[in-house]
Amino acid sequence: MRSSHLFTLTTVLGWAILLSAQSFRKPKIAGMTLASQYAAWSLSAQGPILALPTPQTVTLLSRSVTLPDGAQFQPLQTGSPVWISDGAASEAVTPLTVNCPVGGSHCVFTAIFAFAHPARFVITSATAGIQEAINAAPAGGWVLVDSGLVNIHAPIVIAKSLHLSGEGEARTIITQLTPHADGLDFGTPSFAPSDLDISNLQLVGPAQPPSASSQSVGLHCLNCVRLKLQNVTASNWGDGLFFDSAYGHAYTNDVFGCHFISNYVGVRIFGGSANRLTFVGNTIDSNAYGVFDDGGWVHTWLGNDIESNAIWGYYQQVSQPAAYSAHNIGLYNNYFENNGSNLTGQGDLSLGALVSGGSGNNGDGCIGCAVDNNLFNASTGGHVVAIALGEFKGSLSDNIYSGYGPGLDVTSISGPSPNYTHALALGDGSTGFGNIQRLDLNGSLTLGGSDQINNPQGSPILDTTLESPTGQVDIRGLPGGPRASNPATLILDGASTAIRSDAIRFFNNGVSEFTIHNDPYGANAHDMCLLDDDGNPSQSACLLYENGKHWEFSPNGLSGSHVPAGDYEFHQVANGDSALMIYRATDANPTGYLLDLEDSTDSHPLFRIDATGDVVAGSWNAGPINSTALTQNGVPVLTPANLPLTGKTGGILGQAFTIGQCATSALTITGAATGMVAVASPETDPGSGFVWEAFVSAANTVLIRLCNVSGSAQSSAASVYDVRVLQ
Repeated sequence: MRSSHLFTLTTVLGWAILLSAQSFRKPKIAGMTLASQYAAWSLSAQGPILALPTPQTVTLLSRSVTLPDGAQFQPLQTGSPVWISDGAASEAVTPLTVNCPVGGSHCVFTAIFAFAHPARFVITSATAGIQEAINAAPAGGWVLVDSGLVNIHAPIVIAKSLHLSGEGEARTIITQLTPHADGLDFGTPSFAPSDLDISNLQLVGPAQPPSASSQSVGLHCLNCVRLKLQNVTASNWGDGLFFDSAYGHAYTNDVFGCHFISNYVGVRIFGGSANRLTFVGNTIDSNAYGVFDDGGWVHTWLGNDIESNAIWGYYQQVSQPAAYSAHNIGLYNNYFENNGSNLTGQGDLSLGALVSGGSGNNGDGCIGCAVDNNLFNASTGGHVVAIALGEFKGSLSDNIYSGYGPGLDVTSISGPSPNYTHALALGDGSTGFGNIQRLDLNGSLTLGGSDQINNPQGSPILDTTLESPTGQVDIRGLPGGPRASNPATLILDGASTAIRSDAIRFFNNGVSEFTIHNDPYGANAHDMCLLDDDGNPSQSACLLYENGKHWEFSPNGLSGSHVPAGDYEFHQVANGDSALMIYRATDANPTGYLLDLEDSTDSHPLFRIDATGDVVAGSWNAGPINSTALTQNGVPVLTPANLPLTGKTGGILGQAFTIGQCATSALTITGAATGMVAVASPETDPGSGFVWEAFVSAANTVLIRLCNVSGSAQSSAASVYDVRVLQ
């Protein structure tokens, strides 16, 4: 936080006063205190003075001085800086204490010196008499800086109600010569003066050129109330104008017709509760940041010129404490030009940026803000941003944008979460005429139409274009709110009893691609189509039709009122195409099912084809089979006339056999007839030296015969035999 004295060299003086009363003229004319009259003094003091970090005490050998008008004038005062020069070293010092007893012969001062002054040195005003004139003026008085070019070496502090004026910005020029020192400080850490009026002068700072490390402030509202600035110029400072809420007093300040040029920050605002600032007709040019707004409450900007600022024209951020977050920033009829450095992410106006430690809990940021009727003109190249919005709730309307690159009129800030933007009344010149009428606390958004019921203003809601320069529009519920759950809801309401059709249309560069269309056949039914849009939804082909539980997929498109016969239908596009294709996940160790038909309990497979293509459950058991579809090399291999009959035995023919002995076992297979070919195969090896065969011995009966041909007696192992009978 900046101190009330960015430059304070306190000094202990030991001197003898040589003061000539004849050098003074009458200090007040027509109620004005003339600063030039209070600059015409000098004192001499005899050293030595050492350069010590502790106070030194010096006694002045002189009585008090009386001016020609009879007023006593003591130029040395606690807290009023003086300029010390011994011909070799010069410095500004500030008396810590001053004791000049009335009628006494000695004045005693304490101060701290940064340099040694071994012999005699001269003491003059460090502020060209301006501080002394302010000290002498009554509360509510008027101090006129009537000199043309004035050099100062220390900040001028105003801690009373006062009107400080020059003779014009071009004539009265006050130049600060001490690095990092302020120009004018309003208020002190312990006192907030009110009713300050500063006008008609120019303040030139020591920051040439200014940078982020420049600590000097031209006009520093350290702790002031009801400040008015008019026709004041501040240039070559770290901050041209700084409204500072470090000490908690609320301010209500007005700035009219001023110029903040060639500073690092033209106008800096540090937040505080209940602060109100009004800026009318000012010029804020050629700074790094034109305006750096870090909080406050009600800031109104009307008809200002903000241009040629290197980083941002107006940059508003939100940092802690949360009570200092900004709201009700209104920018009306301002002119922004050539701000930013042709880099995406910099430009004219940034509102609602959250910084580390910033508070963003649905209420901080730029809340209740308005950006209306401004003119934004990009710099050459058009890569800067006109408006960047972060945590922003307010309006953007009737602004004009010129020269910006694609998608850079209005963009979103990327920063700490949550950064959200609620822009109402979008009617800007580059986006077409229209508005967003309502965004309620539950995240519901109502767009366009002519329904006046939901319009609190009572006028028709205009058709709306909601345009995203980045290609994405997010609609989401806000955290908290009156409901525990706050879903984002987008409602399309045609508000018609004759035609129930509403549509969501997808365009690319103005060309219609697809449309989601409800009630496509005008039957007032709960149906919907995905249309291959040709620009006229009523004549487009329906690629996907849905009516309750019915779905139909048709690459060629459907026309006319239609409900599919099946719950799901797939239409082949043309001969040679596949109507339905199922791909397995991988060819490396494929598992699972490509097709799985289940019963109503989802517990018994009716038919399954696994990922290898095998039927692993169910069978071909209904209706004739198209023989032309079951071929090998073009020859039918399986027809209804030669389907195999199948059967399986239990464990049979396990017994002892003599040499050449045979044994048989019968298996019933329905449909088997003599003359058909039977084939049997054991599932386990019956033993070495055994042979087996199968044949149809009678209707519906197949005999399996096992014989010992080994040449020796031995026993066979029982086995299950799989039997096929070819018709």
